[in-house]
Formats: sequence, C-alpha cells, structure tokens
Amino acid sequence: MVRKQVGQILAAVLLVFLVACSGDEETETPRMYDAQREALEQAREVEAVLQKADEKRREEIEEMETH
Repeated sequence: MVRKQVGQILAAVLLVFLVACSGDEETETPRMYDAQREALEQAREVEAVLQKADEKRREEIEEMETH
C-alpha cells in the first residue's frame, strides 16, 4: 500500500516537472539571467587581464634571474 502511494506521488511530481519544463521555445530568455551573464563575461575579462599580468611578472622574474 505504501509503495503504491509512493509511486503515485513520484508520478505526480514527474508530471509536474514535465509540464513545467514544456514551455514555448520561442519565448525570450528571461531578463533575470542577463545580469548573471554580464557578470560572468566581466569575470572572464578580469581573468584575462590577471593572466596577462601574471605572465608579465613571470617574464620579469625570469629576466632578473638570468642577469
């Protein structure tokens, strides 16, 4: 009896998820993700700047060691 109820609950939850996920594909991307996407892009830009600075610092250290 308990297994039957658990199975029914799981089936209902699965149905809710499927209905919630089956949206119109032509809808516009929600605006709430725009801020996250922009922050991620800025973080990538900062990472590139930091990598360049680190590379320059390593080259300077290497140059100092050879002299």
